[in-house]
This record gives sequence, structure tokens and C-alpha cells, in this order.
Amino acid sequence: MQRQDYSFLYQKNSDGYLVTIRGDFAEMTRVNVVEKRSQYIKLEAPVDVIRQSVNQLIGRGYRQVKALELSWKALASD
Repeated sequence: MQRQDYSFLYQKNSDGYLVTIRGDFAEMTRVNVVEKRSQYIKLEAPVDVIRQSVNQLIGRGYRQVKALELSWKALASD
């Protein structure tokens, strides 16, 4: 059975975090939303740790983008 990866974008103005879940492990990459590029700050950790970080982002005003454009695919599958 092949593993399915899932990606989510959390955005606040032009700043964002791309979260990719890979099984029981996840990564969170800070991105420039306007230019659709990485800002080279990346956290890799178990899903529970990333989930806590996402909750902190939400508390700071970041919101999940409902539809992730295909142009993010290169960063999401990095």
C-alpha cells in the first residue's frame, strides 16, 4: 500500500507555512505566499508536534487556505 501525503497552506498576508503530512511524520516550511517560494525555514517532526505548531499559528492569525493551487506542488512534494 502506497502512502498518501497531504499538504495544507496556512496564510497571513504574504507570509505562510506549508504543512505536509507524510504518514506519522510531518514538515512545516515557511513560504512567501506571493512569490510561491520557500523562505528556507523548515521544521520536520512527528505529526503531533507539527499539529501543536499549527495551533500556535492559528492563534497568531494564520488561516488555512481552502484550495491549494497546483503551483505549490514542487514545495509540497519536496
